Amino acid sequence: METSDDGCSFRGSIRIHMNLTNPISISAQAHCDFHRAPDAERPSQPSPASIVTSFCLPKNTTKVIRISNFDSTQEVIRALLTKFNITDNPRKFVLYEKIKIPGKKASIRQICDGEYPLVICLTWTDGGGTKTLATNKFILRENNSGENEILWKSFNILELESFLSVLNREEAEHIDQVRTKYRKLKTEILKHLQLKRPSPASGRRQAPLFL
Repeated sequence: METSDDGCSFRGSIRIHMNLTNPISISAQAHCDFHRAPDAERPSQPSPASIVTSFCLPKNTTKVIRISNFDSTQEVIRALLTKFNITDNPRKFVLYEKIKIPGKKASIRQICDGEYPLVICLTWTDGGGTKTLATNKFILRENNSGENEILWKSFNILELESFLSVLNREEAEHIDQVRTKYRKLKTEILKHLQLKRPSPASGRRQAPLFL
């Protein structure tokens, strides 16, 4: 933690857990950085800003950014996206605070735009004055409307094409699972039907079995 000369402002680092389900758009260089160790240094020469790619962020991705006590929630989100060359609109994301106290159920709430995450971080204690930085966390998620509707108009062509690709793959997998399920059920039913039919020796004519 660093305090300024005026004694009114200070700077510190916070870790943000990026819990995203939709693909994000980033520069080609940032794509490489996300697959390096979390604390790896970035190269001094950046890639052209015009080179953008879209991909799904790996699970449990965390990033550390340095902010001040005067940085609001939206400014923190904007700083995070800018630092790692994420080109998505900051309004697509919201920041959450997850509080976990031993012996109690964890609580999570959306942090309002007018709040200051670094100040919030300094209030994290277990009620007895002990800091709980190891158990509490900031979580970045997609910003869905109150009706859980996705704002498709805010996505670019590359993102929409990526969504379609993911949906097509999931649809094909689901169709294959459904076909496999009913193929097994059909086989099982035909097996029991065969057992219940009278044998030819009983003198009855057995109906043909169609598979």
